[in-house]
Amino acid sequence: MAKSVSKASAPSKRANLRLLRGDRSRKEIVDAAARLAAQTSYAATSISDICKACGLPPSSIYWHFGSKQGLFAAVLEQGAHDWEAQFGSAIASCRGGRGYLRRWLLACARTMQAQPDVLRLLLLLPLEQQETDPVVADVARRVLEGAVGLTQTALDKAIEPPLSPDRRDDLAELIVSYVHGAFLAHLIDPRSNNLEALFERLHDQVMVLAGSAERS
Repeated sequence: MAKSVSKASAPSKRANLRLLRGDRSRKEIVDAAARLAAQTSYAATSISDICKACGLPPSSIYWHFGSKQGLFAAVLEQGAHDWEAQFGSAIASCRGGRGYLRRWLLACARTMQAQPDVLRLLLLLPLEQQETDPVVADVARRVLEGAVGLTQTALDKAIEPPLSPDRRDDLAELIVSYVHGAFLAHLIDPRSNNLEALFERLHDQVMVLAGSAERS
């Protein structure tokens, strides 16, 4: 009886090992593609480059993703997941109460400075692929909506008395647009565009706009 159990369990162990190897190779491919695309661009990153970087053959890439577009849709999905985790951790470290919005924005700036490749990929890859790849466009839209939603929550916590929903939503979209622009300026010239200084300035302007919004 013991032998039959051992024989029956052997195929299951081999199958599990194949799954683990498959998951590992998939992650290695995605990580290599993300790293190369963050350094250059989608167009400049070839399947051959990715194979050299991860040490796997082209057949592995096509097996897991079907195409270069499929691979970079997966890269964007992973980038979105990583960014949300980093962003959420930064936000969780902020205390509520007076000065919350400033602390929240500075936590965002520090996260962007510590992990620039993730956000760079999320911003630039959709610019190259959004019109031709609906999967990439959908991920980019969800990332943007998530950022706006987090900003709306931050404004609800930070502004007293509370803004009307329409005012809050407009201000949240303005903040996210500023953040994206500030980050790109930082990438171009980090010495002249310190993110923490830019976000301090953003905080001051947001508080002025919030006060004006309630008076208008």
